[in-house]
Amino acid sequence: MVGGGAPEQEVELMGLYLNPGNEAFRQAVTDDIFIDKIQEAAIRELEAEYGGCFVADQYGLSGVLGQIYAHTKEGFIFIIDEWDCVFRFAKERQEIQKAYLDFLRGLFKGAESFG
Repeated sequence: MVGGGAPEQEVELMGLYLNPGNEAFRQAVTDDIFIDKIQEAAIRELEAEYGGCFVADQYGLSGVLGQIYAHTKEGFIFIIDEWDCVFRFAKERQEIQKAYLDFLRGLFKGAESFG
């Protein structure tokens, strides 16, 4: 136990790394397809671990995570390093910035699958 709280639980973590500093990511931001690329990469990684638990649908990553949670009752923890790189790459493009923030809001707001 840590600090008199609940007993520690062993947690298995699955990692997904997207390199926002590479040229492919910068180009995806420029081409307005970076959100699609983020979702595709994450779903591809999730298929390896949870492929039998979901069918990719029109709801994208959020829908996939919801299906996995409904099947496994396992939540997800997201650590997003350099989450703000889009604002550096698209300084003058507020529509891109808004789309990215909307994507993050849609992914996390009210989602049961996140701890």
